[in-house]
Amino acid sequence: CERRFARPIGDGDIYLESYYFGPLKVDVGHSTLSNWEKEVDDVVVRCEADASKIGAIAGFVTALPLYGDDVVERLKKRMETYPDDLADKVVRTHRRFFVPGYLVNQAYKRGDMLAYCDGLCLMVKNLLDILAGLNRVYMSTEEPRWLDYYLSKMPIKPDRMAERIQEVLAFDGEGSVGSLEGMIVDVLDLIHEHMPDINGDYEKRWRGMTVEGCPDMPELGDA
Repeated sequence: CERRFARPIGDGDIYLESYYFGPLKVDVGHSTLSNWEKEVDDVVVRCEADASKIGAIAGFVTALPLYGDDVVERLKKRMETYPDDLADKVVRTHRRFFVPGYLVNQAYKRGDMLAYCDGLCLMVKNLLDILAGLNRVYMSTEEPRWLDYYLSKMPIKPDRMAERIQEVLAFDGEGSVGSLEGMIVDVLDLIHEHMPDINGDYEKRWRGMTVEGCPDMPELGDA
């Protein structure tokens, strides 16, 4: 095989290599055990809602050891319990939604397609991260892959979640936004059901606000 590069990542003892086996690209990450145990503690002990660290743990809990089975199993046991404080922080961190009507009237209908598409994707990722917290599932949408797998591990979710996400990602204007805002309502209901103390005034404010279209530019008085 051919090694294309090897370099450190950040300030810690973390390194990344990339190899090519013909057309197959293989990325290999390295970390010292002490650095990895600290990152695990940051999440499972100190309950930091850090997307990169949560994503790394999500990969580790499903990893197959090539060497050091006993070490891997010992570390996996520390990740078996998803702390309630972490779930709370994850849900609060990602409970950020555009006001109803914004994506249609201030993005799509104005031709701001980047804002429209980016907003749809951002809201879908926030919903998925919230569901991960509600279900105590290690998952991060920093690299949003294996969606069907993670949804299969989440009993707490809106009906037809996978299909509705596909409807949103069809990017068909008002239809996509309608599917998205319906999912937001359903997820807010799930938060209220499973974490009744978390929403507070946020849910009331979100449900009570809207952005309406303004086809004609209003006249403005003298400044």
